[in-house]
Amino acid sequence: MNGDNLRVGVVLLSAGSGSRMNTDMPKQYMMIEGHPVLYYSLYEFEKCPYERYNSVYNGLKLIKDNEYVMIHDGARPCIDGVLIERLIKAVIEDDAVIPAVSSKDTIKIADDNGYVVSTPKRDNVWSVQTPQTFRLKPLWDAFDRYMSADDMAGVTDDAMVWEMYNEKPVRIVAGEYSNIKLTTPEDVEPIKMFLGNKIRNL
Repeated sequence: MNGDNLRVGVVLLSAGSGSRMNTDMPKQYMMIEGHPVLYYSLYEFEKCPYERYNSVYNGLKLIKDNEYVMIHDGARPCIDGVLIERLIKAVIEDDAVIPAVSSKDTIKIADDNGYVVSTPKRDNVWSVQTPQTFRLKPLWDAFDRYMSADDMAGVTDDAMVWEMYNEKPVRIVAGEYSNIKLTTPEDVEPIKMFLGNKIRNL
């Protein structure tokens, strides 16, 4: 796989608010160990030999010359090059791949009143992460159709848009338990721990 010939664009999302962090500042701009949270994701993607930086729908418009795209949540600063490489290799084979980790907890499905209606088998339950990685052309076509649809409710990640308009299924690729999302104040200390050597080497 030649990094010079593989064209991979990156959309790094950074529009989330800090409401659950109990702060007025967007969480991806909070400082951790001297740098904003978003900095660590940018640093890791910039090191990867397959990425050409372009600054989810408007982002895709700017990188249409690329063959593949990785869409990453800037509130996940612990992303590392090993996972990026794993996803790039996988998307070449399968067109649509997402990192995920097996659920450590039993999951219950409840109705609108809070009563349990089912308990899925734990082996089939995954916690999805980012960067979600796709062949760009079919993802663009799916987003174009989705943005033109009358009902745009209910979509919570980019893979769902792919699933709505593409017959080829999304493949789960092993994620990293360290690739956690900064959502609440309790996440700050684990993120500091997982950043580990990355912080010391910046």
